[in-house]
Amino acid sequence: MKNRDIKIIEKFLEHIEDVKDFVGNSNCAEFMSNKKDMMATAFAIAQIGELTMQISDEVKVILQEVDWRGIKGFRNWLIHNYEKVELPAFWDVIKNDLPELETRLKDFLKRKETF
Repeated sequence: MKNRDIKIIEKFLEHIEDVKDFVGNSNCAEFMSNKKDMMATAFAIAQIGELTMQISDEVKVILQEVDWRGIKGFRNWLIHNYEKVELPAFWDVIKNDLPELETRLKDFLKRKETF
């Protein structure tokens, strides 16, 4: 595994942390009423999608439980249809998918020496 992959995984985690900061303790309605935080979150999620194109195939195989194609697809949907984004789906990604991704990536970094 390349050192570059480690840096990319760390970048994923930075963007996930940014999303957590933007969302804070808001509920869905509060978050959706804050355009600035919503747009910042959309940008961070788009960056996560961009990073999927930079990660090596080796890491994608090791982390095969991560839906890399789905992450990239959500990024594309978000960027190309931003005005039509279904807010409940967006909130679901924030509250469910990103924490799961964060857990898997942190676990990967802990185990990286075994690969």
